[in-house]
Amino acid sequence: MPYPLNDWQLPPVWRVLFRGLDGLDQAKPLYGRLCALAEGGPKVLDGELVKSWNVEQDGGRFTAALNTGDTLEARVAFLGTHDGQSFLWADANPSLHAELTSPATMLRGQLPQELALIGPRDANEITYRDAIALLGLAAEHLPCDLVYPARSNGRLVLMVLSEAQLNTAREPSFLKRLLTRPRAPTVAEQLAALRRTVDQALNQWQQNLLPFDKLCALEPLAARAHAALIAGNAGQALAALEQIKAALGRYAVDQEPTGWVYFAEGIARLAVGNLPRARAAFAIAERAILPEPKCLILLAQARAAEPNEGDHFLKSAYLSAPAVFAAQANEHEQTQVRAALAALAATRADLAPEGLVKNVIAAFCDFERAAFARHQAAIQFRQERHVLCEADEAAKLASNKAWVDLLLTWATPGRATAPSSLSSDPHLAPDRIEWFGEVKTTGAEATVTVGFRGRFAEAAGRQVCYTLRQTEIPMLEGAMWRLESARDVTDAVSYDLI
Repeated sequence: MPYPLNDWQLPPVWRVLFRGLDGLDQAKPLYGRLCALAEGGPKVLDGELVKSWNVEQDGGRFTAALNTGDTLEARVAFLGTHDGQSFLWADANPSLHAELTSPATMLRGQLPQELALIGPRDANEITYRDAIALLGLAAEHLPCDLVYPARSNGRLVLMVLSEAQLNTAREPSFLKRLLTRPRAPTVAEQLAALRRTVDQALNQWQQNLLPFDKLCALEPLAARAHAALIAGNAGQALAALEQIKAALGRYAVDQEPTGWVYFAEGIARLAVGNLPRARAAFAIAERAILPEPKCLILLAQARAAEPNEGDHFLKSAYLSAPAVFAAQANEHEQTQVRAALAALAATRADLAPEGLVKNVIAAFCDFERAAFARHQAAIQFRQERHVLCEADEAAKLASNKAWVDLLLTWATPGRATAPSSLSSDPHLAPDRIEWFGEVKTTGAEATVTVGFRGRFAEAAGRQVCYTLRQTEIPMLEGAMWRLESARDVTDAVSYDLI
C-alpha cells in the first residue's frame, strides 16, 4: 500500500534538505546522497569524542583534546561558517586566512547542477543540516582524513582536517582505529572467527529446541489439523494448530515444524476470511527455519493480500518457480499472470543478444538508483533514524514490485523475488561502458563481456560477463533471448552479480 502523504504526515521543516531549491528533486539519487551526508558522512569526527578544540590560523593547525584522554592534531582548512540564519563560504569570510579556504573555492566550482545556485552567492540562507551536507560533499572530493562541524561563539565552523595524528599512551583507541588501516586478518583467523560465530548460533538455537520425544508427540495433532483442512473444517484445524504452537513455546520459529504449522494456519485463516491473521501467519512461515516452498507461500500471500497487492504476489510466485505455480494456481490466477507477462513482454522488442545486454545494463542501473532514492526518502519519516517505519516497508514493497517486473521482462525464470542490495551510484551504468566485447553464440546460449570504467579517475575498472539463453517462457508462446547470469570477471576470483 502506498505510504499516505497527508499534510499532517509531512516531515518537519528541519528534516527537508535545501528547502526551496527548485532544481533538487527528492525522488532523485542526489537527494538520497545528500541525506546520507546530512550528519557529515563517513569522515565526520564525532563531536561526542571531542572534549575541547583549538585552531591556530597562523600555522594552520587544529588540536583537540578527546574524552578518551588522547590528543588529535591535524592540518586545518575551512569550508564555511553558519550563524544560525545563513551559511557563509570560507573564501568570502575576511576573518579567515585566505590560504586556509581552499575547500570552499573547490566546492563552489564543483557543486552538482541541482545545487549550482549556492555556489556563486557568498552567503546562502540554508540550514545547519544543509551546511553539514556540503561538508560531507567536500570530504568526498578532497583528500582529507576527517571533517569536523564545531560550535564556536554561536556559530557553526565547518573544518576539513588532513595529516591527522593521534597522540596517545593507550593502545588501541577508537580514533586510532579510525585513522589507521587495520592489519588484514589471516585466513586462519577468519576461519576461527567464523567457527566461533557458527558455534554460538548453534548453541543458542539448540537451547530452544523441543526435545525429540516431545516433538514426535505433536504428530497426531498435525495429522488432525491436516485432515481438518482437507475436509474444509478450518475451525477444527485452527484448534489443533494452536495446541501445537503452545507446545513449541516462545521460540517456535527456530524449530523444524514451524514453517508448516504457520503455513497451515494461514490457509485456515484464509478459509474463514480472516485475511490480516492469514497474512501474519504466512509472514512467519516464510522466515521459519524450514519454510514451505517459496512459490506456495507467495501464492498463498496473493490470496490473502490487499486487492492492489495480489497481482504482485502472483507474479512473484510465478517468477520463483513457474512449474510449481502452473500446478497450484487456479485458472483465474493463471490468466492474471499470463496477461501481466504479455504486457511486460510488449515493453521490449525481440532483441538480439547485443541489444538485449545494453537494455539490461540500463534497466538494472535505473532500478537500483530508483530503489535507493525510495529508501532515502523513507528515512525522513522515521521517528528514530535506525528504527524502520511504515514508509520503509512501503519503499521496500515498491522496490520489490519493480524488481519482479524487471526480471519478468529481461531474465530467465526461477529467480529471487527481492533484490539483495542497493547502491546510490551503481558501477554498472551505461555511461561507464568503456568497451563492448564480441558476442559469442553457441546454440541457444550467448555470452559477451563488457568493460566498465571505475567510479573515479584513479579507480580500477570492472569486467562483467553476461550470459544469455534462448528461452521458452512458460505460459507464453515462443522463445526469446533472456538474461541467464551476469558474472564479474575482473579479478582472478569471479563472482555472480545476477
